[in-house]
Amino acid sequence: MNLFYVLLTASGVEGALLGILKLQWFAITISCPVIAVAVSVVLLQNENFWPVASIALVGACLICNQISYLLGLVLRYQMELCHSADDASPTTRPTDS
Repeated sequence: MNLFYVLLTASGVEGALLGILKLQWFAITISCPVIAVAVSVVLLQNENFWPVASIALVGACLICNQISYLLGLVLRYQMELCHSADDASPTTRPTDS
């Protein structure tokens, strides 16, 4: 059961980092199968998970990855909006004449 939480956490962290770091679409295309196949399936086989449970866990990891990616994108755009608003504000106050 601990493996389940570790894989979901790793998927979520990776998705958020992909969203925040502004990587291109091919980075996402490469990273999702790496999580799904190379990491999840090998670890699940070593832990003697049933095939149906393994497939469900891989699907849950991919869904968690994509949701975290979207949240990372939203966070990045919010940070960009804050920085652009700070840059657009005047540095000196106008004087009343």
